[in-house]
This record gives sequence, C-alpha cells and structure tokens, in this order.
Amino acid sequence: MMMTILGLLLGAFGLVLLNFGNAPTSSTAADPYSSTWKATQLYRLRHTNNSNQVTSANAIGVAEWQVTGNIGETNYSETWKGPAADSVNIQKNPGTGNICRGTYDPSKWLAGCIDSSYNRFGSFKYDLILTSPSDSSLLSEGIMGGTNTTNWSGRSVKCNSGFGGLPGCLSAIGSYGFYHFIPKESALNASLDLQIGMMMPLEWTVTGSIE
Repeated sequence: MMMTILGLLLGAFGLVLLNFGNAPTSSTAADPYSSTWKATQLYRLRHTNNSNQVTSANAIGVAEWQVTGNIGETNYSETWKGPAADSVNIQKNPGTGNICRGTYDPSKWLAGCIDSSYNRFGSFKYDLILTSPSDSSLLSEGIMGGTNTTNWSGRSVKCNSGFGGLPGCLSAIGSYGFYHFIPKESALNASLDLQIGMMMPLEWTVTGSIE
C-alpha cells in the first residue's frame, strides 16, 4: 500500500512509474497518467500604514491547489496547502529607520524586504490574507494623470492616487514577490521606490485520497 501511494504521489509530478512501484521487468507496460492542478486559494497582500489605512487588492501567489488525476484506471485527488496566511509579516515601526523587520518561521517562508522610503511615510506592515481566485474585488484598473500617465489593470496590482493614505502602486513581481513605488506623475512629481520584497511558502501540507 505504501509503494502504491508513493507511486501515485510521484506520478503527480510527471514521473512515469512502472506497476506502481514494483520493480520493472522487460514485459511491464507503463500505465498512462494525467493530473490537473487548479488554484483554489490565493495569498493576497495587505499593506497597512501608520494611519491604519489598508490596501489589500493584489494577489501575489497561490495558497492552495486542488489536484486531480489518474494513473491507469486508478483515480486520485489531493489538496496542497501552504502555511497559514497570518504566519508571516514584514514591517517597519516608527523610530527604527529604514529597516524591514520580518516575523515568520524561516523553515516555512522565504521572506525579505528592502525599504528605501527614508521614513517618508512612517511605519508600514505587509501581511497576507486568503482570497479565492474568483474574488471580483481583486480586479483593479485606472489611470493616474500627469504629463505622462500611469495606467494599471489586473488582479495583482493596485494604485492609489489619494495621497492622504497609501500612496503609489503596489504590484506583485513574479510569484510571491511585491513592489511598492510612486510613479513620476504622482503628486510628489518624482518617481520613488518604497519597498520591494518576497513572501514565498517553503512548506506544503498534502492530503488526498485514492479510488
């Protein structure tokens, strides 16, 4: 039974296993296999400043997968879950200078941050909340006017032209990375990089069944 389960799990990663883990022979035929991975939960970045104003519009990566597949006539299903969304945050507190401090388990997260805001906007905090891929509030689009316009659209980016709160644009970079910046055509009349960082899960909990 253990070899059968191992064969199915490795098969999900694209390895053709012969006879579900039994030693191959010259007469053993390979069983065809297939699998489908579907994202069912996303990590959504939440950015809070020292005035408790929040931007939480952009998703930066998958938090949960639903996997279904078969090897020959055997069907299997799995759920892959990343670490809890509230188990990582990166922040800077007033009076600490340009220091991004992270609170997380390094065995579960590849995380880091660079802050170049020169205390311009006080403290900040980045953490994660869960959302579904179909969440309509993820969609953000608009134009920030000026001599040159900045326009944005998508489910992994959010810009804010109201400079009394969280200024600039917050965008995902690749998988699990983020970038906070102010475009040149903003009210500050100069482009400014604020923070860039990453919150990538290193641990996945897998549960499943074999039919």
